[in-house]
Amino acid sequence: MRPCLLAAALAVTVGCGDGLLDQQYQGEPMFTFAGQVASDGAQPVYVAPLRAAVFWLPYDPTQLGAAFAERTPIDRLDRLPGLDANAHLVEQATIAVAVRFPGVFSINIFAPPPAEAIATDARLRFGVVLLYEDRDGDERMTPGEVVGAAPRQLVLFADQDLAADDTHNPTGAALPAGYAAVDLPLRCGVPSPEYDLDPMLDVRLGAACTGDGMDACGALGTCLTADLDGPLPDGYCVLLKDDLPTTAQPPLTSALIETERDGNELEAWYRECMTSADCRPAYTCQQHVCLPAPAPALVLNGAVEVEAACAASHESESRQRSP
Repeated sequence: MRPCLLAAALAVTVGCGDGLLDQQYQGEPMFTFAGQVASDGAQPVYVAPLRAAVFWLPYDPTQLGAAFAERTPIDRLDRLPGLDANAHLVEQATIAVAVRFPGVFSINIFAPPPAEAIATDARLRFGVVLLYEDRDGDERMTPGEVVGAAPRQLVLFADQDLAADDTHNPTGAALPAGYAAVDLPLRCGVPSPEYDLDPMLDVRLGAACTGDGMDACGALGTCLTADLDGPLPDGYCVLLKDDLPTTAQPPLTSALIETERDGNELEAWYRECMTSADCRPAYTCQQHVCLPAPAPALVLNGAVEVEAACAASHESESRQRSP
């Protein structure tokens, strides 16, 4: 059998190139998780079909932060703190996975999580998306078969509507009953950041905005709805370099980066961050700048690590960075 490469390997059948893992119609999906298939490093080669599935974690919201306190290698997901001998990842069986080239995937889920995935008294379930090489052909994950994951996202299932401040809800946002996908890290009780005017300049860096942004961004601020890398969800207040008064210093908690406005490339100060807790929803801290959260990606790499579950506070991160 000729080895299957990258996205072409995502087929339940033995042959390469099939774009659909499960061609049986199962009705309308309850939820669809979609994104890109990517290779982290050298392009891997597989001799058996790859399968993608959601695996439910045996944790309730009070346990999740401690279990995923730091980045976790995917081969350790069955050996996390707090698990007893009978606890294990539970694979969601009622799914169908489609791959549309070049490397776009979607996972359709047709039923709630299985009963064995339910933690005691938990109103919210947490699932990770894993890729595994089905070497024994049983269409189920066996220890040692995991070859990749979606490291920056969790799939959630809420038994009921959960308010943003519900103790069972660590996301920091209201969750309707049913499925959802969220970016890591979660807020886990860390308050949302304030977007006050800079004490020396009339600008609110990183705040949401529409139109010219005068009210939201301050007198010196400019509202961008997109930059060189794509859309900026709900707008983004920046300070254009050319708008900084000649006698003024750059704003506090700012980072100067190249951007774009009306087709013209320029430089602007964006909101600086220490952790994703310093950024508003739909944004994460990337190289110390609040930027749109990356699109979901299934990363083909057996050494990939799932991100920490909870955002550290600015103060705790500062202490960690101190020599």
